[in-house]
Amino acid sequence: MLAPALTIAATLSEKSPFDAGFAAGDAVARVKAGLAAPGSGTLAAGQQSDHLVAVAAFDGWAAERRARGAGAARAHARSRCLNSQALQALADVRLQFAAMLADARLVPGAGGKGGPRGAWADDAAAPWNAHAAKPAVVKAALTAALYPNVAVLDAEEKGPAARPAWHDGGGPVSLHPSSSLASLPASAFQSPFVVYLEKVRTAKAYLRDATAVPAAALLLFGGDLAVDHAAGVVRVGDWLRVRAAARTAVLVKRLRGAVDAHLAAAVGGGRGQGGAPAAGGGAALVDAIVALLTEEQPAA
Repeated sequence: MLAPALTIAATLSEKSPFDAGFAAGDAVARVKAGLAAPGSGTLAAGQQSDHLVAVAAFDGWAAERRARGAGAARAHARSRCLNSQALQALADVRLQFAAMLADARLVPGAGGKGGPRGAWADDAAAPWNAHAAKPAVVKAALTAALYPNVAVLDAEEKGPAARPAWHDGGGPVSLHPSSSLASLPASAFQSPFVVYLEKVRTAKAYLRDATAVPAAALLLFGGDLAVDHAAGVVRVGDWLRVRAAARTAVLVKRLRGAVDAHLAAAVGGGRGQGGAPAAGGGAALVDAIVALLTEEQPAA
């Protein structure tokens, strides 16, 4: 899932690809809604994620540029309220991140595929993109990157049209009006948890760039866990509470330990040929994590 991860990482530090010149109207909102709509065929389809909407926007522009050239890509951007300069900046930052990973030998076999510079990172057939089309897996990586920036939907909100109320452990918060999730009623959310890029305060506290994430992602990649077996609750970090069966909590703790050991082998030495961890079992570990994450995967 390297390709979407590179795009998301670039969007976290660069200007939004959506053109601020269209912000006065609802054109940008319509474009975002189209990319996020179930059945759109994008990674963002039905996923309630500002981050995956940005990935979908970038992917569409990049595909147009590969197929028809820079002029067609600029026309594509204009017709979809996208900023061509911002998209090019994202492309440049993606290349930098990919080169850093290859130089650090954290992606076994990367960097030597030939073709355009950095093209190896977007190779759909490569093992590092084996799960790139699975939104739940991409969301899990995003959870690891953004935690502890988590907000929880208040359970008291009732009725199909009730407006959602959120809190982040420090008080009430709201999704920023520019978010593709901001117009959703409380009953429409697939998960009571969102991760977000930043909190800004104006008349009230707003969360920018939010993504609804499954509970499993927080259990696997959030803070320290404390399990209350009798109540069927796992405390994540200082305040977050996630309902989970005792067997699930035990499985998650074992998986987290295995992930920590595998990452330590990859980063701190113990590498095999091409920078891969020398210890076996990595593929089985990934399969177990993907299976747990995709159990909660909403339909696209």
